[in-house]
Amino acid sequence: MEATADAIAALLEGVTYPTTKPDLVAAAAARGFPVEFLERIEKLPAGHFLDADEVGRELVKSRASSNPGLVAIIAQPCETCGFPRRPGEPHSCVEEKALFAESANAVTDEFETLDDSRV
Repeated sequence: MEATADAIAALLEGVTYPTTKPDLVAAAAARGFPVEFLERIEKLPAGHFLDADEVGRELVKSRASSNPGLVAIIAQPCETCGFPRRPGEPHSCVEEKALFAESANAVTDEFETLDDSRV
């Protein structure tokens, strides 16, 4: 069986809560989940899980931490212009200000169009 989102949701809904990590592993193994998924469950924190949502959140966290491509890159504000500066991407304060002005003008134009249609 593949560890698809639907299969995982069905597994989590079929478990009696509160539950523990060993119980989740046993339930997944009984349903024929692949070893990789069982290992993911094994990496969850110890303790009791109160509901399927809690297990789901922990599985998402473990998935994101094990796959750097899923980890969000947080943009830091530029110390000069204040616009977001993304790591590894070129940044131009002038271009950022121009893009902002362009989007602000588009919004202003949209409101002016709405005002003209009411008259």
